[in-house]
Amino acid sequence: MGACPGCPTTGRVNSAGTATPGALRFVPVYPGAAAGRPAAPPRGCRRGDRWALLAKARGGGYRAIAVDLQRPPSTVRRWLRRIRGEHVGWLRRQGIEQACRFDPEVISDLPVQSTELGDALVALAAAVHAVRRRLARHAEAWTLIGVFTGGRLLGPTPAT
Repeated sequence: MGACPGCPTTGRVNSAGTATPGALRFVPVYPGAAAGRPAAPPRGCRRGDRWALLAKARGGGYRAIAVDLQRPPSTVRRWLRRIRGEHVGWLRRQGIEQACRFDPEVISDLPVQSTELGDALVALAAAVHAVRRRLARHAEAWTLIGVFTGGRLLGPTPAT
């Protein structure tokens, strides 16, 4: 995941995208992360919406996420309301389409997540992995996800 200005570390998509396809999963990494419940990003992290998505994909509620992020519950709730229903399915399709475009094998063994949002984020992570393998270049995961989704990660699903 891309670094936030002011954040000392970044989250990673499985060892910077070098894992086997079946092992793809989002692993947020911040100092003080404990097994089971990772620490929240540092205060002032401007990309709290990304962290909130990862926490929601793990089944977290907006109030607990807001406490972890030290943000108002209404802000976190607003971020998370943008990602539900039809939009989650659209995000997953974007990830799968892009992964197939760059490396079809990467989607053959995507792990099932406990939430639809988790499935969508894993599909997008697989697409990041596929691009990195195909182009043999490092690009920030969240930057690539922004490209895959046309800047609509938290925005409305485009009309078809």
